[in-house]
Amino acid sequence: MAPSFESITAMRQSTEYTTFERRWQLPVYFQLRWKEIVGTYESSLANPSMVEGWALGQSGAAWKAWSTCWRSEVYIPELAPRFWRLSLQVSSMPFQSDNMKLMR
Repeated sequence: MAPSFESITAMRQSTEYTTFERRWQLPVYFQLRWKEIVGTYESSLANPSMVEGWALGQSGAAWKAWSTCWRSEVYIPELAPRFWRLSLQVSSMPFQSDNMKLMR
């Protein structure tokens, strides 16, 4: 973490940072993270197992997916709307699968 607001500002104004920003592909990064988070979550829903501290394995899997979205190692503020939408999609996934069962 940066020690002060001034050092963050100085870093963002450096040529190295701007060069990195131009090369960095935020949509590609999010797509890779989306595949990782959703893939893990969907496999947990398909093969439910007990998760320590959770009565339902699906609830634990949902919590893990939510937590992954907002971890400091994963989350990028510029992608906040996309991570928020992914969190909402994770919230609705169990209901979607239940609704599909009811529709059949």
